[in-house]
Amino acid sequence: MRTAQDEDQENEDTEPQVTRTPLLKQRNKEEPKWSQPQGPRPPYNRPAGGSRPQQPTGIYTNLPRISTSLPMRTTCPYCGNQIVTEITPVNGVLNWLMCLGLCLCGCCLGCCLVPFWIQSLKDVTHSCPVCKHHLYHYRRV
Repeated sequence: MRTAQDEDQENEDTEPQVTRTPLLKQRNKEEPKWSQPQGPRPPYNRPAGGSRPQQPTGIYTNLPRISTSLPMRTTCPYCGNQIVTEITPVNGVLNWLMCLGLCLCGCCLGCCLVPFWIQSLKDVTHSCPVCKHHLYHYRRV
């Protein structure tokens, strides 16, 4: 007499052997297709002392532009003091454009030089009252 266990065992025997083996055993044990690096690794260049490279300090090539012609409170990057800037009016592009415009209108006998005496048309340079370095430049145009 056949039991249910015998039928299950026969069904298992009729199945191919491949389906009963786990997937990990079916893999080929070949070398990976990528190649391992040959030889020693290139050295990693670290800065001396293990710290970050130092940034240059105290070098200012251009004067930054600001949006005011009035004295302002700031910290001087050269001496480190909290200061109120000194302002100095300097002739700028607006003075020269006004002079050229007056010359073209026929005021060439000396009236074209009037813009150079008007302080509100001039550019402004901000400087430190302690160390006298120029800090900022305000341009009208």
